[in-house]
Amino acid sequence: MVYVISFTKTKTVDLVEDRPHYQKKEFQRVNGRKPMEHTERVIYVFQDTDVLCFSMVTHEYPNHCGKSYCLIDTLDSIPYFDIHKRLSLG
Repeated sequence: MVYVISFTKTKTVDLVEDRPHYQKKEFQRVNGRKPMEHTERVIYVFQDTDVLCFSMVTHEYPNHCGKSYCLIDTLDSIPYFDIHKRLSLG
């Protein structure tokens, strides 16, 4: 049996503040200083209730300078995943 568990959290961040010191001025000139709202998603896939076989962390930006995009922060697949087991979403 395979189980999919996910968490979603909406955050507001100051993207200029997260830049290295030498990039802040240029980043602010191009993107402005307005705080950004983004959605962080974490997805875990377990096999047989206790074996973690896949994990992914994403950050989704719905409107950053007129564009929407998603960053995959972490993507990990464990070799124990057996694709022949039945998938159960819940």
